[in-house]
Amino acid sequence: MDPTITRRSFVGGSALLAALLATPGMALASSGLDGIDISGAQGYIDIASVPADFVIVKATEGTTFTSDYFVRDADAVLAAGKLLGIYHYARGNIVAHEVTNFVNAVGPYVGQAVLALDWESGYNSVFGTSAQTEWIAEFCAGVKAQTGVEPIVYVQASEKDAIGVDASRLWVAQYPDYGTVWGYEDNPWNEGAYPCLMRQYTSSGRLDGYSGALDLDRFYGSRADWLALARDTRGAAVQLYDGNATDAQRWVVTHNDDGSVTLTATSCGLALDVAGARTASGTAVQVHTPNGSAAQRWLVRTVGGGYNPESARPIELEPECAPGLRLDCIGAGLGDGTGIQIYGSNGSNAQRWTILDHGDGTWTLVNVGSSKALDVVGGGV
Repeated sequence: MDPTITRRSFVGGSALLAALLATPGMALASSGLDGIDISGAQGYIDIASVPADFVIVKATEGTTFTSDYFVRDADAVLAAGKLLGIYHYARGNIVAHEVTNFVNAVGPYVGQAVLALDWESGYNSVFGTSAQTEWIAEFCAGVKAQTGVEPIVYVQASEKDAIGVDASRLWVAQYPDYGTVWGYEDNPWNEGAYPCLMRQYTSSGRLDGYSGALDLDRFYGSRADWLALARDTRGAAVQLYDGNATDAQRWVVTHNDDGSVTLTATSCGLALDVAGARTASGTAVQVHTPNGSAAQRWLVRTVGGGYNPESARPIELEPECAPGLRLDCIGAGLGDGTGIQIYGSNGSNAQRWTILDHGDGTWTLVNVGSSKALDVVGGGV
C-alpha cells in the first residue's frame, strides 16, 4: 500500500478520539491497538514473532486473484492469538465479480476477521472518478449481504472525503515521508487531524521478528471493538467468559434422532452454529436462527471415546457438518473474549469441555483449559 503523501497541520490525538466518540455508532476505547497489514510483498513472515495486536492480510485482488500467502498468514494470525483482518484490493471491474472473489476466499474466517476494501489508484480504473462512491457502496453492500460483515475501507488521506464512506469505517493512509519508523509510535504524525477508525502512518516500519519494512497501523478502539466489527450480523458471536449464571451461558439441549444434540442459547433462542456450514479448520462458530441443519448438530464425544454426556469425564463436540473437527477456543486462548471456532481434533484442553447439567434441560459448557464458560456475546440480543 502506497498512498499519496500529503502534509497537514498536527492536531492532538485526543481530538481524534473525541471526534470518533461523537460519530454515530462509534464507542471506541481510548487506548488503541497497534498492528500491521501484509501481503505477498512481505514473503514469509513469522507472525507469532512480530509484535502486533492485529494483522490485516491481503486475500484477493480484482476478479480472479487470490494471494498464495493468504491462508497461511490468516491461520498464523489466529494461531498466535492476534486479531485478524482481511482485505481485497479493488481493480474497478464488475463489482459483483470482485465481491464473489473476495467472499469465496474469506468464507472460513467470517465472524473472526474484520473485512476491508483496499481502495487505491494503482490498476483501479474507477479510482478518483465520479463512479467510485457507487462502486464502493455496492461492493460493501454485496460483501455484507453474503457474510453479515460490513467492510471498512482503506484510502489515502487526500481522497477520504470523496468516497462516501463514514469516518467510523475509514482506514486512512497518510505519511509525513518514507523515512524508517522504528517500532510503533504512541503519537503518529498528524494524529487527530481528522476522524477515522484506523490510521496507516508508515510503510517503512521496522519491528522485531522481521527484517524488512512493514506498514504500521493504529486502530482507535479496543479488542472488543475489533471483534464487534468482525461479527457476522446474521447471527451472534460466541466466546469464552467467566461463569456468571446468566442465560447467555445456558444452552437448551435437544437430543436428535441421529444421536446428535442441538444447543440453543436460552438468552436469544439461537442455535450453536458453524458459520456457513463450512468444513475448514478455523471456521467461526456463532449462534444463528435454528434450521435443523448439520451445521447445528453436534456429536458429543466423551474423552476416551463413545457418547455419554452424563459422564463426569470431559467431552468434545464434533460438528456433524465437519467430521473430525471439534469445537475449539481460538489460539488456545484463556481470557475473556476468546473466540470460538471449529478446528481439527488435537486432544488439547482448548477442545475439551465439562457439562454443568442444571437438571432443567439446559447445560452450561465450561472449557477445561480456561475454566470459562461458552458464552453468547451480549446475550445475542
